[in-house]
Amino acid sequence: MPLRCELFVKEMLPSIRKELSKILYDNYKMSQEEIADKLSITQSAVSQYLKGIRGKSYFEFDQEDKIILIKMSELLKNDKNIKLIDLQSMLCQLCEKRYKYVKCYIKV
Repeated sequence: MPLRCELFVKEMLPSIRKELSKILYDNYKMSQEEIADKLSITQSAVSQYLKGIRGKSYFEFDQEDKIILIKMSELLKNDKNIKLIDLQSMLCQLCEKRYKYVKCYIKV
């Protein structure tokens, strides 16, 4: 059985990056280069997320998920005040909700 983090990285992280890219691009008018820098990915990856080439969802984000994603985008936009532990805990919230049937060995 795969570890929860393996499932998260394979299935969920691309969808999260896609949603964060869209929020940062549409709502905050950030350039693809700025988004790439914030997410530690390439500009071409951001372009593919925005075009829907990458990040095809295995699932839909519900309203509760979207609130978490918006909070994450606000932290990324204002990176002067960003705390990695805050982002990590939000990612873990999304993961916990999706993969509660798989034991997690990492606790934030």
